[in-house]
Amino acid sequence: MSYVRPADTLYFRFANASASRTDTVVISHTNTAHFVSLDCGTSYYHKITGANVKVASTSGSLCTIDSIVVVNPDVTYDLSENLRLYLHTN
Repeated sequence: MSYVRPADTLYFRFANASASRTDTVVISHTNTAHFVSLDCGTSYYHKITGANVKVASTSGSLCTIDSIVVVNPDVTYDLSENLRLYLHTN
């Protein structure tokens, strides 16, 4: 996640032999500096404040992103699930 910008944009491209589409996910977040040590410098933790999906419109039988759920808004060094993407097939 970016420590400079308040949001990140992810593009998901779905394609088959006859069609393609690109869905867009925008993840909004706050950034908090996290001091580790003088040797390592500053790192950043994030708190997810929102996740929005913009589904591209196209015909055909392609997957699309149905929804996105914030499971754990705190993004740290811990290994944890933060977002869950649900797909929908047309």
